[in-house]
Amino acid sequence: MKNLAKSNQPYSKFGNQSVVKKGVKFDSKLESSFDDFILAHPQLKLIERQVKIKLLDAQDHPLTGEKIRAIYYIADFLIKFDDSFLLVDSKGFETADFVIKHKLMIEKYRLGECPMLIVAKTTKELVRQLELTPKLKASSEV
Repeated sequence: MKNLAKSNQPYSKFGNQSVVKKGVKFDSKLESSFDDFILAHPQLKLIERQVKIKLLDAQDHPLTGEKIRAIYYIADFLIKFDDSFLLVDSKGFETADFVIKHKLMIEKYRLGECPMLIVAKTTKELVRQLELTPKLKASSEV
């Protein structure tokens, strides 16, 4: 096992290397490459990075009265195209937390109130998924 105490690099739970570009810090090289792609794509407009979406409100435990924190999903990007919004997340692999939070987001926003979520492991996969997005596909054919 690597000795983290002697390393100058901050510890990353999933082995990501953070990247700073033009004063913006990204959690991974993949997230940085997605940002480059989104900024260069003529149909996409970056609205916000690290978008925090509340999935469950804070509550009191029914037996102990102890405060239970709210649960949030944090997507890497919120982008706009046409009159719609799209959440984009870069994931090298899906963690157990992500799987649960993704299901909670689908359940909470079942009626289409939440932007569609695209999760990709590579920029190539992001491009493929964007091409499958109906509004992007339709507007690129015009």
